Amino acid sequence: MGNCRLLVLVLLFALNKHSYCLDWSDSPQNDDVLSVCVGDDVTFPWVFLTAANEDAKDIKWQYETNSTSKLIAFNSSGECETSGYYSHRVSYESNGSLSMTDVTMKDSGMYSISVETQDQNGVGRYQRSVALQVKDSILTEDRKVHVRQEGGAKWDNTTSTFTLTLSCGTFRFTDQQPSVQVEWNNPTGDTLNSTDYSNGRFYLSLSAPVVGGTYTCRIPPNHLSHTCLTDSRHDNDFVLVDSVKVNVLQTIFEQKTLREEDEKLKAENEKLQSAVDKLKEEDGKLNELLSRITKVIDQCPRSWTLHGESSCYKYISTATTWQAAKVQCENMGASLVEIDSQAENSFVFKMVKSKRAKEAWLGLSDLGEEGVFLLPSGQLPAFTKWHSGEPNDSSKNEDCAVFMPRRSDFSDRWNDAPCGSRNPFVCEQHP
Repeated sequence: MGNCRLLVLVLLFALNKHSYCLDWSDSPQNDDVLSVCVGDDVTFPWVFLTAANEDAKDIKWQYETNSTSKLIAFNSSGECETSGYYSHRVSYESNGSLSMTDVTMKDSGMYSISVETQDQNGVGRYQRSVALQVKDSILTEDRKVHVRQEGGAKWDNTTSTFTLTLSCGTFRFTDQQPSVQVEWNNPTGDTLNSTDYSNGRFYLSLSAPVVGGTYTCRIPPNHLSHTCLTDSRHDNDFVLVDSVKVNVLQTIFEQKTLREEDEKLKAENEKLQSAVDKLKEEDGKLNELLSRITKVIDQCPRSWTLHGESSCYKYISTATTWQAAKVQCENMGASLVEIDSQAENSFVFKMVKSKRAKEAWLGLSDLGEEGVFLLPSGQLPAFTKWHSGEPNDSSKNEDCAVFMPRRSDFSDRWNDAPCGSRNPFVCEQHP
């Protein structure tokens, strides 16, 4: 507990004995607000004057909350004592004034003084209160804003540009979170907001192309009431930005990138041109083939089937002798089928088999000379596919070639049969 001597100033003046009251004219009005910053000292400047024949007996100073009152100090009969938590921070000044050192955010609130007086008419009680607003000391020790450029130009992978970074600070917030924001002005007068905050500084990134000149940083006017700046707080700090280097670097990078893109485009163009040339070549081949096919299709009679590039085939289901089949094909401007390749042999065999024929005539016989099989044109065949052991002329009159599609052991191989037998046949036409 601290002791202090109360010096009560009693002024005598003539008043009607029924209108005694304290004079608080030099004191704050009830509910006035005292604003200080964290770490400052504050004085509650209460001053009162008593009336003639009136003595101040007891004085109490209290900290008020919504639900309770906490005694700070009291003076009774000239002895002043401070209480508990406030004993080393509170001191009596004079009259009703009380001072508090090193205030904290917790000290914000309502403070009151209660004065009890005594005169011949009895006891009088009087009270005054004032609100204490403690503001966070958010800036550096000199309470000024400082601006600087954070090194030179740096490459930003996110934006693919060179950037310059400016910072504004250094701030210190008791809860480590910004309670204010800052705004920047660039050389053209544009306002730029800065919300990127870290380690006491707000950061502003400038991407190339950067506008060179003076950049200023300040706390916006609508945030000044939350700060503890000095009287020079309206002065803005600034930094001079040299944009030449960063813009030159960006230009060099962009030119390099353009050259690389140009080379890529040239390579892609060459690939595309090569692909176009190949497509043109393929297109020419396809057009040529289509032309030949169209020509053949146009020349094949209706109900005839195209195979290869220049042959039309027709299956005749009417069973007849080999000689009659040959004549019937010739009457249609065709010939009894003359097979000259494995591909043609497979095609004709599948046609005959699909018609479920037991046997079918081929354009090949040895009617002119036994054992010498010739085409209807009288020429030797360029291709043959006799079954093993055939032709064998087993009945001494087997002089004409046939397919035997129902005989699995023969498959697409040929057999010799009597020319007088009656079988379906295939005619071949060359348009």
